[in-house]
Amino acid sequence: MLPVVFILMAVVLSPGCLGRKKAEETTIEKQVNSIQDAIKSLKALMTDNGMTIQQKRTEWNRIKNLNLMNAEVDEWLGKVDLFLNQEERRMAEEILESERLAAQKEKAKKSLQNLMAFFERIASAPNADEANRHIQEALSLFSSAQVPVLIVISTSSNGAKDYDRPTTIRKYLDYIKDQRKYERQAEPLKLDDQGKIKELELIKQ
Repeated sequence: MLPVVFILMAVVLSPGCLGRKKAEETTIEKQVNSIQDAIKSLKALMTDNGMTIQQKRTEWNRIKNLNLMNAEVDEWLGKVDLFLNQEERRMAEEILESERLAAQKEKAKKSLQNLMAFFERIASAPNADEANRHIQEALSLFSSAQVPVLIVISTSSNGAKDYDRPTTIRKYLDYIKDQRKYERQAEPLKLDDQGKIKELELIKQ
């Protein structure tokens, strides 16, 4: 009969026990590496690493779904989630602003076309009554009849402009009516929040 100590050594050193111990060590090592990789990846998501916000959110979801059950990983998941939420809101606001500016630009373009058509109608009106009617219609494009009209006399090589004495849109439309012609082209318009023209700049055609 074998001594007890030899029996215990045989049990401890048996291939099965050694295999289980090795497997446990490997599992722990993999867990540690996964946690370290996850934290490294999460930190990178808060930098300008070339990924789009959509790609960053996908990577965040991937790490979250690993369910690593680690306090530090959970802390970084929270930090990155807050960061991505802020970035997503900022991008949404930028898209809305871009759409607003595009709509405003399109509206300004249409207002400019309408204004030039009114200039032509006022100048070619057969009588004063019809000219006055077109003037009233044209004024509806403006925030008020006192909107300033800036007439460019000349432009220097560096882009600086020299202006004639300022006038108002009402006076300028009356001028077109009296002269029965117009010689100025409107520059891109400045609109107010209601989409009305708040300033008009004219250059010689």
